[in-house]
Amino acid sequence: MFADDSAPYDQIGIIGDGNITFDILSGEKMRLTSTGLGIGTTTPSEMLTVWGGLFVGTSTTPTLYVASTTGRVGIATSSPATTLGVWGTSTFMGGNVGIGTTTPAYTLDVNGQLRVRATSTFDGDISIGAN
Repeated sequence: MFADDSAPYDQIGIIGDGNITFDILSGEKMRLTSTGLGIGTTTPSEMLTVWGGLFVGTSTTPTLYVASTTGRVGIATSSPATTLGVWGTSTFMGGNVGIGTTTPAYTLDVNGQLRVRATSTFDGDISIGAN
């Protein structure tokens, strides 16, 4: 362990303010403070603050992926084509889901045009027009 930030090699350092730094090739990569752990930042604002890309998973395809260049989030994909890309079957348990609204009042609340391209089955009443 070294307290000198000028060393040109990998090191773990305890600096004067009580923070612990992790340096690789003369560049700080991680810092542990009383606030939390910062990866890619020297000032973590939460228990875990990560600046840069993020992979979380157990195989080559991450369960959760955040692209550092675009900020896009992928669930079960490492190449999200949109701001939030979800690959595979998704299940939402409890609450309402809104598309085009931040205050969904129904299980699925769509504010905008809706297009259905397949045979659909409705078990219940259908209302057409304003409610």
